[in-house]
Amino acid sequence: MSLSLNAHMDMVMKHGVDLLRSHQQQIIAECTGILQYLRETHKGSADAFEFAFNCFVAFFRSGQQSVETLIDDIRSQWVKEFHRPPEPHVLIFILTLIENSVHKAIKEVCVKFFSTRFKYRVFQDTLFVHFRLPCFTCSV
Repeated sequence: MSLSLNAHMDMVMKHGVDLLRSHQQQIIAECTGILQYLRETHKGSADAFEFAFNCFVAFFRSGQQSVETLIDDIRSQWVKEFHRPPEPHVLIFILTLIENSVHKAIKEVCVKFFSTRFKYRVFQDTLFVHFRLPCFTCSV
């Protein structure tokens, strides 16, 4: 890869890590719910998910910025804990669950933010109409 593409990819990864960290409480809560469901329904993937989730939480707490280091840590810790390399289909399943948790947590925060802004906008527009004030965002 070119140097500028590498720099751009590093910037995208750093932004992603910053976004994850800014929503870490919601992500942890969502993952905890998934883990609880896996345990209650006696799913075989519960141990693997718990392992990946614990690595993810440790990543949050470490202040680490490198996703590559996180992936390397997961691989090495997996071999130490399970005495075999991670199976690709299990990793894909676990990472998909974590990814879905991240998307759900971030989406909920964004929906609340935009819902509040929309309600404020409607309130503001109503005031403009009621008091016949000029409004730059509507035709009244």
